[in-house]
Amino acid sequence: MAQAESSGIPLQQTRWGLRDVGYTLAGAWLLGFVVAVLFAALAAAGADPGFGVVLLVGATLPWVVLAGWPVVATRRWGNGPTVDLGWQFRRVDVLWGLGGGLTVALLGWLAGLLTESVVGPFDSAAGRAASQLAAEAPAWQVWLFAAVALLGAPVAEELAFRGLLWSGLARAGAGPVATLLGSAGLFALFHFEPVRFGVLLVVGLGLGWLRLRTGRVGAPTIAHAVNNLPGALAILALAS
Repeated sequence: MAQAESSGIPLQQTRWGLRDVGYTLAGAWLLGFVVAVLFAALAAAGADPGFGVVLLVGATLPWVVLAGWPVVATRRWGNGPTVDLGWQFRRVDVLWGLGGGLTVALLGWLAGLLTESVVGPFDSAAGRAASQLAAEAPAWQVWLFAAVALLGAPVAEELAFRGLLWSGLARAGAGPVATLLGSAGLFALFHFEPVRFGVLLVVGLGLGWLRLRTGRVGAPTIAHAVNNLPGALAILALAS
């Protein structure tokens, strides 16, 4: 926003806020729940579309809200996602994203080792779903799920957490540390994976630091994709 002002771009008074963060997170969760109930009803009626369809639709449809409402809210009641959320990609963000992504992946791996030393071996929800998908679905669905994990999740989650939530907390008066901790904590909680909370929190803190350092969402989005790359490759390996 400061960059827009310095460039002479006229800005509107923003009328979106933390309530829109609530709409985004609750809406995504509610849509996922509705999809789960709908597919359960279809299966009970004998119209089972298959695990692959259920997984892909259930994983991606909530992103309509998770990524869509931040765009809608900032365009309707603000200056759009580029200005209000820092949804920008510059060449320097590629370097920050690649380096930051490797660092985040390493820190997440270390957090995973620490968690494993306490609770024993564990897997992510995506990993368990991918294993079942490879056993029951055609290979193209496994490839599509890998693409979803690599590209779809970073875009949707960064718009919501390092975009709308981050900017909403800052606009509400939270300082940089509170904004970093708050966005990382909600990011970890949103995944509903208690065993992996520490791993997700570390990842969220790393992505948030990139948002804080660059002032944009471009770098954390690229870093998020880099962090997800090993998982996407592991999913593809299941299809071979």
